[in-house]
Amino acid sequence: MKSMPPLTQLFLRLLVASLLFWIPQSARAIDFTWEGKTYREVKISELSPEGEVTLVSRKSEKIVVPRESLTGFLVGELEKFEKEQQAAKESGAGTRRSRRALTPREQDTYEKAWIYGSASGVTAEGFSVFSSEHSLPAGRQRPDREFKEPKKTKGGAPIYNGVVFVKGLSTEENSLFDRVLWRDGYVKRGVSRVPAFSSRKPEVEVPPVTEQRVWTNHEDRKLTATVKAVKDGKGQFVAPGGKVFVLEISQLCADDQAFLKKAIEEHAAALRQLQFDYPWLKLE
Repeated sequence: MKSMPPLTQLFLRLLVASLLFWIPQSARAIDFTWEGKTYREVKISELSPEGEVTLVSRKSEKIVVPRESLTGFLVGELEKFEKEQQAAKESGAGTRRSRRALTPREQDTYEKAWIYGSASGVTAEGFSVFSSEHSLPAGRQRPDREFKEPKKTKGGAPIYNGVVFVKGLSTEENSLFDRVLWRDGYVKRGVSRVPAFSSRKPEVEVPPVTEQRVWTNHEDRKLTATVKAVKDGKGQFVAPGGKVFVLEISQLCADDQAFLKKAIEEHAAALRQLQFDYPWLKLE
């Protein structure tokens, strides 16, 4: 085969050089030589806070080098890598905050919650809803091709994740229920206790330690009163007219002390139940 004329060879060389020049940087195979060894088609995989860059070759070989040792195209690749990592860190932090679902205990500390889901078991007393953030409509697509997550709060109330019972409202079976409601204790559904919600804030009354009765001290003096609270060995006695007396429990006669001790235990159990039914309630 005859050799090509010199002008033709020069033309082909120039053509190949120009094509290589216009190949995008990301499409070029970048080789890297370190400590006498050449690694083929390396890519940047990590950048430590100390400035050490981890490169991975085509054969999955890892090389850790100072960033100052990078030259040529790898310098530009490192700058691009840093920008991408920073953008991912900023967007990722917000995503983690918004995606994390509240724990059952956290959900119970809110007076109100956003109930969103399908209604079922509709009766005159109310109906059940399987409320879930996963039922929310998907976020719209933004120009940068990232999906914007739907908001998980409404009217300042977080969405509730789980089965709930809606008291005193009506709706159609299998219809979409979307409303902010007040936490209103629990109801028994089958063998389970289900958190209940209603459209109005429940009026929760903390019971006194005892009802009104006649109390007697060691000197046989009488006092008709209700014990509202007991703390540090002292009782808060409220007379029928509203006057409050703070008295030492030890001043009561033995029978009344025994009666009050049992009443305190029963009252503590009642408060624990009340706190369970209304976890957001602040009890002293």
